[in-house]
Amino acid sequence: MEEMELILDEGEGYLIEFKESMSDSLAKEMVAFANSSGGQIFLGVSDEGVVKGVNITNRLRSQVQDIARKCDPPVSILLEGQANILTIAVREGTDKPYSCKDGFFIRTGPSSQKLRRDEIVDYFNHEGKIRFDEQFCMDFKYPDDFSEERFQRYLQQCNITSNLPLEQILTNLGVAQRQAGRLLMKNAGVMMFAREPTRFYFHAVITCVRFRGTTKTHIIDRKDFSEDIITNVDNAMKWLKTYIPLRYEIGGGKLQRDEVPELPYDALREALLNSVIHRDYFEKVACYYG
Repeated sequence: MEEMELILDEGEGYLIEFKESMSDSLAKEMVAFANSSGGQIFLGVSDEGVVKGVNITNRLRSQVQDIARKCDPPVSILLEGQANILTIAVREGTDKPYSCKDGFFIRTGPSSQKLRRDEIVDYFNHEGKIRFDEQFCMDFKYPDDFSEERFQRYLQQCNITSNLPLEQILTNLGVAQRQAGRLLMKNAGVMMFAREPTRFYFHAVITCVRFRGTTKTHIIDRKDFSEDIITNVDNAMKWLKTYIPLRYEIGGGKLQRDEVPELPYDALREALLNSVIHRDYFEKVACYYG
């Protein structure tokens, strides 16, 4: 009871919602919590934190469960009755996004906000429901825009035998698919095998910049790499290595010296790959990684 008094005193918030009585609007609160970090709905409490009370019956519990099941996908909840307040604990969803008949909602501060169309698209992207690399590039024309040289170089690097037809290998790699008599290339294939990747996406460019000091106002050197994404990473690593100080170690009975970089090359390459892999490829405005 003491805990409930603290909740009532604190009022509604990101994880707390008060509902005075049963209504269909309960669904939007459920999906908002499921799409966010989860939360609790206290049925029988006014927006001002005043206990109005509800009659907690099996019928009421069944109605609440029915609302949760009708969400798409169904929302996972746990019901707990205390005096004349029904607590509905909504778990954060594992299959986001969730929706109800009124649309998609998320929790923003102490209220549930309906998502607009662009916000829904952004949410899908953020949750990984729409993957850039799996989308087809309809502007890409095969074989005119395709670089077989880059493709063969990739096969050699990966030790993949090319005894199958080229189109079959592309399909097996999951970067292309034949539809309606035409080979459609996915964005992953475009970034790796296009003759001119930057014709389709500015993301194909890696820009490396060296600044004087830490203010990023005076540029000492800059280099743009705009080939396929694999070559770009390799070239960016070569550029970075030219500016990494080395120390030399001689000893252990060896005639040859060991070169020890100030920053481990493996860690540097991992950081570079992370910036390339995890950038937002749905951006519409150019943004480069330095």
